[in-house]
Amino acid sequence: MATCPLTTQSGHIDLKTLKAFLGLIFIILLVALGVVALVYLYKLRLFINVLKTDEDRIWESLGKPSSSLQMMPNVSLAIVSYILKEKYRNLQNPNLVKLGSSTRRYLITALVLFPLIAIIPMLGLE
Repeated sequence: MATCPLTTQSGHIDLKTLKAFLGLIFIILLVALGVVALVYLYKLRLFINVLKTDEDRIWESLGKPSSSLQMMPNVSLAIVSYILKEKYRNLQNPNLVKLGSSTRRYLITALVLFPLIAIIPMLGLE
C-alpha cells in the first residue's frame, strides 16, 4: 500500500516535512513571479513604445505613459486598466493587439501568483 510522503507510518501528517514542502513551493512560486514580472515589464515597455509611435492619440488619452519604470501611479493605473479591459482589441494594428494580449496574460499571471505567495507564509504550521 502506497503512502503519502507527507504522512508518518501512523497516518498523521509530518509537520516538518510539510513545512519543507511548503518552503519549496514558496521558493518556486517566488522565482516564477520574478520571471513573470520581468517579462511583463519588458512587454509593457514594448506595448507603450508601440502605442506612443502608432497610436499617439490613445497614448495621450492614457496620460502619456512612459516606458521607463518611473511611471506616475495614476498613469500606470490607466495603462494597466486599458490592458486588463482589452481596449487595445479595437485597434487596427494587429501587432499591437498581439502584444497587448501577451502583456495582459503576463499581468494576470503575476496577479494570480502574488496572493498565492502571500498565503504560504500565513499558513505557518506552528
